[in-house]
Amino acid sequence: MTNAQSVAVGVRLFAIFLLVYVIRGGPGLWLMNWREGDTAGMTTVVVIMVALLAVAALLWLFPLSVASSLVPRSALERSSGLPVEDLQRCGFLLLGLWVLASAVPGFVRYAFLYYLSSRPGAMVDLGVNIPAAFVGIVCELVIGVWLVFGAKGLVGLVRRARDAGH
Repeated sequence: MTNAQSVAVGVRLFAIFLLVYVIRGGPGLWLMNWREGDTAGMTTVVVIMVALLAVAALLWLFPLSVASSLVPRSALERSSGLPVEDLQRCGFLLLGLWVLASAVPGFVRYAFLYYLSSRPGAMVDLGVNIPAAFVGIVCELVIGVWLVFGAKGLVGLVRRARDAGH
């Protein structure tokens, strides 16, 4: 595996991170603006979310182009010594662990808030934002589990995407 390919793997991992970031923060910000009746704020959140998703898609689709602009030309074709599948599997696993490490505490917090609000005479009101954030956290948990336990399958998906043009 060349240095450019190693950096391309990192670029794809960053694309996944960006996707998770949008899933985590976007819906809550949109709902907060909706709750306040701020249509300009809602539009701004949607525009930023779409822009970030477009950047993530471009990073996912063209990782070698990005990598070749990041790595000096003299080092592009040098070998990093790691098999591409091992590097990708480790990257997906580490990214999945990071997603789970941030999603599990959020899941516990929102589950506890739901429990407190569902009791008779509860003083806790969930409003609109908490259920929406809970849905986002559940999506993060699914993505994190998929990254951790589906790393081998994801490596195959990346291999097919890489070989699609040949």
